[in-house]
Amino acid sequence: MQVKNVLIGTLALSITGVAAAATTPFTESFGGGNANWGGGADWQTFAPLDWTATGGHDGGGFVSTTNNFADFTPGGFPLTLFRGQDNFGSSGGNFEGDWLSGGIVDFRFWVRHDADVALDYFVRFTPVGANAPSMNLFFDQPVQGGEWTELSLVVSPDNDDFVVGGGPGTFGSVFGNLGKIQIGADVSDLAGIDQEFTFDLSEVSINIPAPGALAVFGLAFAARGRRRTN
Repeated sequence: MQVKNVLIGTLALSITGVAAAATTPFTESFGGGNANWGGGADWQTFAPLDWTATGGHDGGGFVSTTNNFADFTPGGFPLTLFRGQDNFGSSGGNFEGDWLSGGIVDFRFWVRHDADVALDYFVRFTPVGANAPSMNLFFDQPVQGGEWTELSLVVSPDNDDFVVGGGPGTFGSVFGNLGKIQIGADVSDLAGIDQEFTFDLSEVSINIPAPGALAVFGLAFAARGRRRTN
């Protein structure tokens, strides 16, 4: 009976086109493995991330990818390093679905790299079953080499740091049925360097902040300067 109910619910979802809400709050701690997060060159190629059981920002697990940029040519959108995607089955699907009806406002994660220059990170969100349109955001806080850094954003249509990419789309069309989280960095300063660089990711989370915290979040992103990408 339980299986039958699940099938009926899935069929109803596909017919109505209404996405179920993502799990909230949820934190991917990478405590037991890479949770099917990938680091492939494109959104359809699953290249499993390396996993380390200890040493994350809180001492727990984290995932990594290693890159050599000797032949890297800057240009276009910066390099995607970490992919948590519906087509990979990442994090058991807990990030997938309707972030709007779920009231998800707070998104954050921890990153680290071993380059000797500070790097600018970004995150790209796209819907279930597709890789466009996208909502893109560059973080104002540069990530220094050799130290864990927490990056966070406010999920809101009023957050002017978001930029639509990949063709026609809206904030609602992406976050109303979120399928993919793609995190990366502008590695232009590393282009032409024949050296292995390692990038780490720890604790990716979504949450509904307490009511009083919403005003604080609002002031925070209202005060930041706007970043724009093509």
